[in-house]
Amino acid sequence: MVKVDDRVEELKHLWQVSFGDSPEYTDFFFSRAYREENTVNSEDDGRIVSTAQFRHFDMIYGTSIFKSVYIFGVCTDPDYRHRGFSTGIINQIITEQAKMGIDIAFLILQEDALFDYYNKLGFNPMIPVWEEYISTQVIKKNETYSIIKPSFDKLYKYYTDFYLSLGQAVLKDRDYFNFTMDDMITGGGRIDVCGSDGHIRGFAASDGNAVKEFLCLDIKARDTLLSLLLKENIGKRLKVITPGNSPAPSPGAEKKYLGLAQIINPRLPDMDLSKVYANLLLN
Repeated sequence: MVKVDDRVEELKHLWQVSFGDSPEYTDFFFSRAYREENTVNSEDDGRIVSTAQFRHFDMIYGTSIFKSVYIFGVCTDPDYRHRGFSTGIINQIITEQAKMGIDIAFLILQEDALFDYYNKLGFNPMIPVWEEYISTQVIKKNETYSIIKPSFDKLYKYYTDFYLSLGQAVLKDRDYFNFTMDDMITGGGRIDVCGSDGHIRGFAASDGNAVKEFLCLDIKARDTLLSLLLKENIGKRLKVITPGNSPAPSPGAEKKYLGLAQIINPRLPDMDLSKVYANLLLN
């Protein structure tokens, strides 16, 4: 294993093959998050076949703050999977970070199928969310908000304030928020916002049949947005992800987790890792 050199384009290609992101998003993400010194990879005959990146953040647990390492972009060339490359890289990062005095390692996953893999590596669930599939929605007459079109500045403030109010947050900075929303719309997704008297009460960002951000301050906002989305997606089942502790919970949702974490500092006591969080501002 070697630290990655200047072959950024090779890394971007591996990223796109693994995650299916657009070239525009990949370029933007690497411009904001990539650091050569924080990237570890495996090679075969001089070619990068597996890689992972990491960043440092403060991890919050109750009133305590711990040093943490966020591992992301873990990917392996399809022809080299199931050979232990990713496992070796993750273990290397954890070992090196523990020696540096880092307390907790964590990841955020895009696929449920990866949870078992990371569980076997010692990671435990964090960042609870509610997941549900909805195909019909009964709305009482006149119990909906208006659909509004706020500025991105106002929408970003709502997004940030919403997550901070939950006491468990994963945040995007302003530029990253703008880019991901634009990228979603360009790719055929949509953003819907509802409110009253100019004040935002609910926000939904959807891509295909998946509502990836669903931030509602009350049930009325939830009903308003679901009614609109189902009207625009007649006959489809929508997958809706709602943050844990949301003020507009769903009665039929299943509890899931977006991320996994493990304590890598042997001096730390056991803690409920589902209750830790970090503010991930890509700055």
